[in-house]
Amino acid sequence: MSKEINKKTPFIIAGAAAVAIIVGILIYVAYANAQVSKWNNLIYPGVTIGNIDVSGKTKEEALDIVKEAYDTQVQNSNIKVQAQEKGFTLELGALDIQYNLEEAVNSAYDYGRELSIFSKYSLIKSPKANNIATTFTYNQEKVTEFVNSVAAEVNQDPVNATIKISGGKITITPDTTGYELDTEDLAKQLNDKIAEESLEEKNVQAVVKVAEASITDEQLGKIDGKISSYTTNYSSSAAGRANNINLSAKSINGTLLMPGDVFSYNDVVGQRTTARGYQEAGVYIGDKVEQGIGGGICQTSSTLYMAAMNANLRSVSRRNHSMPVSYMPLGCDATVDWGNID
Repeated sequence: MSKEINKKTPFIIAGAAAVAIIVGILIYVAYANAQVSKWNNLIYPGVTIGNIDVSGKTKEEALDIVKEAYDTQVQNSNIKVQAQEKGFTLELGALDIQYNLEEAVNSAYDYGRELSIFSKYSLIKSPKANNIATTFTYNQEKVTEFVNSVAAEVNQDPVNATIKISGGKITITPDTTGYELDTEDLAKQLNDKIAEESLEEKNVQAVVKVAEASITDEQLGKIDGKISSYTTNYSSSAAGRANNINLSAKSINGTLLMPGDVFSYNDVVGQRTTARGYQEAGVYIGDKVEQGIGGGICQTSSTLYMAAMNANLRSVSRRNHSMPVSYMPLGCDATVDWGNID
């Protein structure tokens, strides 16, 4: 009897150990399941959205938290733009920024849900950091509007220097430098800054191009006196003819030619019409004298032509009248006809 008991003892011990192991496993499983169950409706530990901790929160709670945080950040964030001496501020809250927060919260909640019960328990017991990145869209037209508003404040057309000669006295008004904002570069810089994850205040240096005047006071400063002159008399002219000479001379007065420029009498004086004040006076038509609007202005063009020749300038195009004129030496006159002869 004693020998039989001794033979059964190892089996009994082994069975008891097996039962203990099974019971232990069941207890562990039950405990792990109980712990995991507490997180059934909650986001697992270690999870952040845009570095905002949402672990232990329901989806609704997490969404409220991140919405408030992002709204606050956006409203308090801006980009400072420096354009020369002027400063401008682009407020991000004005860009209609829309974040994918609901999608991010769903991703945060889904994290670890596909794992086994033991892996879930391990994740809860020993959390692993998992940050869910966010994406966003914004109104690009708002950026364009801002860039255009900066350009409106910065852009300045260059102003040419001017010269005035009165009674032999020369007065020069200096030129003014112009500025032009590089709108394409500024828009790119702003979009790059907006795309950065950080919503802290950012700074941008706008590129402003300098636009020099085409006529400078330095250039005009070389004019130090009269180069040439020529005079003709029209005191005996009829009223209409004298009126036309006066009008055409006023149109030319003050015209400035820079090196390489070509003067066009017709372009400067313009079309001779009654609406512009021109009257009828004698004009040459072939070998006859007839009445025509603007008669007499050829005395102005001829006088100017001779002054130009005396200044050692050369004419690109010039024709004399079909008959001699009383106010100029033979062949030295310069006739004009709108749309035909210049």
